Amino acid sequence: MRRKTFKDRTAWLEARRQTIGSSDSAMVLGVRPSPLILYNEKIHGIQRGPVSIPQRVGLALEPTIADLYTEQTGIAIA
Repeated sequence: MRRKTFKDRTAWLEARRQTIGSSDSAMVLGVRPSPLILYNEKIHGIQRGPVSIPQRVGLALEPTIADLYTEQTGIAIA
């Protein structure tokens, strides 16, 4: 597996939009909230809506988690 790097978060999000990832699986299966929402997001770039509190916390913690991962594994995350 080759590791991809992106110049910024916007480029990463665009690359993510072009694939189906594990975080999309519940929508694909129709469990949450709807496969149509996922389709519109991936094909038309329509965003799901406002960022929730748990999402905001996750985004805020990303740098700290990346640092901890690098410390534990010796693998730097770009």
